[in-house]
Amino acid sequence: MKDVRLGRILRREDVAALLASVSAGEASVFDTTGRLLAGSALDGSPVPVTRADGTLLGTVTGPRAAMTADVLTHLAGIEQERRELADEVLDMYREVNLLYALGEVLATAADRTDLAARALREATRQVAVDAAYLVIDVTGPTVAAAVGDPEPATRIPADLGTLRIETDGDGALLIAPLAFRGAQRGAIVLCRRSGPFAAADLKLTGAVAAQCAGVLERILEEEARARAAAEREAALRRQLDQLRIELDSQRQAEQVGEVTETEYFGGLRAQASDLRRIIGDRPG
Repeated sequence: MKDVRLGRILRREDVAALLASVSAGEASVFDTTGRLLAGSALDGSPVPVTRADGTLLGTVTGPRAAMTADVLTHLAGIEQERRELADEVLDMYREVNLLYALGEVLATAADRTDLAARALREATRQVAVDAAYLVIDVTGPTVAAAVGDPEPATRIPADLGTLRIETDGDGALLIAPLAFRGAQRGAIVLCRRSGPFAAADLKLTGAVAAQCAGVLERILEEEARARAAAEREAALRRQLDQLRIELDSQRQAEQVGEVTETEYFGGLRAQASDLRRIIGDRPG
């Protein structure tokens, strides 16, 4: 946000008209360097013009210095509030655009690894870090993507469910949970070796984590459906194999039955019976 300056306020036509009415030409307005901004130079004790936080914007001298200074201080406060409101609106606009862009980037991720890499890239694009990693915790915490740290798994915080900034030696850690509808799925962890993170960093990373969590939940559901389909297919294959074995056994039995019922086989069986009888009747 740009600083409120007394010169800028006085250049407005409505302020100039109000100042002329209040001072009636009996006040001189100076900036903090002593440069005359309005009126003619008049003697007298300087009355300060300040912002709401007490920062000096300038001084007023002359018979109507106190009244003029009060009006200018009030106008400076209004200008400060107007600029703060404009900055808040601009921040909200940027945040909406960020969320919209994030949604487009993350929604097309092919799988959890691709999603983790995209989310981490977006987070570190917004916030400067020395290292970062994204942890997915479904059956146990696993580092799905990392930048800057050769062994991120050794630095996974015990608490992945609390949005926070914490000190880490001379640096800091920023933890943004991946939470969706009450389900905790991991976190984005940002690291700085020196210096802290700011509240704005936490807000931006939290926005990335929130978007990532929703897409991750969809991917996990798709993975679960794919596993269930694979299990059903495997079970069906086992059933088909068993049915094929049963059919082969039945077909074999039918073929044997067909052979044994032929006249040729009956003749062979009669000959075998005769041979057994002849052998049995032969004297030892």
